[in-house]
Amino acid sequence: MHLWYGVLLYGAGKICIRFSMTTSKRKTESEVFMAKHIVVIGAGPAGMEAARSAARHGARVTLIGTEEPGGRATWHSLLPSKKWLMRAQTQTAARDTDFSTLLQDIRQAKKSWAAHNVRELGQLGVRILTGRAKYMHAGRIDVFNEKHEKLEELCPDASIISSGSVPVFPDPLKPDGRRVIAPRFMSSLNKLPASMAVVGGGVSGTEFAYLFASLGVRVDWFIDSFGLLPGFDTEISSMLKTSLESKGITLHEPVSVKNIIRREDRVIIQTDRETELTSEMAFVAIGRTADVNHLGLSVLEKTPSGVVTLKTDAYGRTQFESIYAVGDVVSPQKSANRAMAQAYIAGAHAAGAQTVPFDDNKIIAAVYTDPALAQVGTLKGRDIRTWLLPYSHAVMSHICNSEGWVKIALNGQGDLCGAAALGPEAAEVITPAILIMQGAMSPESCKALFPANPTYGEIFFEALRHIPV
Repeated sequence: MHLWYGVLLYGAGKICIRFSMTTSKRKTESEVFMAKHIVVIGAGPAGMEAARSAARHGARVTLIGTEEPGGRATWHSLLPSKKWLMRAQTQTAARDTDFSTLLQDIRQAKKSWAAHNVRELGQLGVRILTGRAKYMHAGRIDVFNEKHEKLEELCPDASIISSGSVPVFPDPLKPDGRRVIAPRFMSSLNKLPASMAVVGGGVSGTEFAYLFASLGVRVDWFIDSFGLLPGFDTEISSMLKTSLESKGITLHEPVSVKNIIRREDRVIIQTDRETELTSEMAFVAIGRTADVNHLGLSVLEKTPSGVVTLKTDAYGRTQFESIYAVGDVVSPQKSANRAMAQAYIAGAHAAGAQTVPFDDNKIIAAVYTDPALAQVGTLKGRDIRTWLLPYSHAVMSHICNSEGWVKIALNGQGDLCGAAALGPEAAEVITPAILIMQGAMSPESCKALFPANPTYGEIFFEALRHIPV
């Protein structure tokens, strides 16, 4: 085992000592000394991907998180919500069901995924630190435990901020874990109410309104002026809206919820229309904001303003030298795959590797309802033409007695610029669109491709063949 160290000077009187140990089974002493040291702040999906990418591109990586790798996005939202959605798709009218088995299944999945993350990161040589990171200046990051005791000083060559986001709740709508809940409470919800008021649209609001209705809960859904699914194609999303209403969901729109009055056995929803509605519980999903307040970013500014807004380029580089930011801390649209794509690019770039710039137009947005909804690219605009094809053109829809639609969009040059699907496996159905939009294939050449039969994957290529030559 070898020990090496380096001394870096940061301004007058600011000294930072770097040190590390390595074994001959990994990199040699000279290789480790030459490798860039990258610190990744935040151990959620984006943080883990940034760490993996940087490590795979030759960097020495330290990953800092307040929770085990996976982060609160995975443990409190992504994993439990998708487990609940899977149950909703296989079990209907089940409000009185004992969900203790499901909760145990969620805990087991968390344990399994956590072990996988730790094992994979360890194999890549990523060092994991549990604690809160804070910038002392651009070249130094201190790590503290929950008692605010300093654990370590780090002086990386570059750092990547991937600390995620936190929910935003006006005081009258704040969850209490009893009568008013939010996504993070789904890991411990072992009994469903007879009625639920869902407050907020977007992906989370849509998925949970569907989930509760599918499990036999009477759902009143309050959607504000931003609409059901902002940013999604209105033709396809309106079809989903009709499907959700057919499940017995009562939509209230456009309306804003101003207050939730809590009683021992119910809640009272008060809206901006001076109306009231009583429900047994309320579920709130109305927005998130970047979680950066604890990072001490103001020390990075020449003239501290107290509030720092991170700005990034296509490689994740911020306005501060050698500091990158990815995921929810900089993206208005918050999704794990978008954050991970940004993180891969930032990790590689920070490590000194050549990489492609991030292209938000090639990120699939998905809603895991039944039917599922997915979209990528642009489907509306000047000179854009669209074609809509039902799933019935694929034999799989007849085998499974399922319905759906796929939508293809071409720009004025005849290039594929967007796709959407509503139906089983919607996200997988339109995944080939990314490769075409990336330039790896042309729409015309893809017309000659025939996936395995019978599969839902056939429908996208069938839609391409319906485009006039």
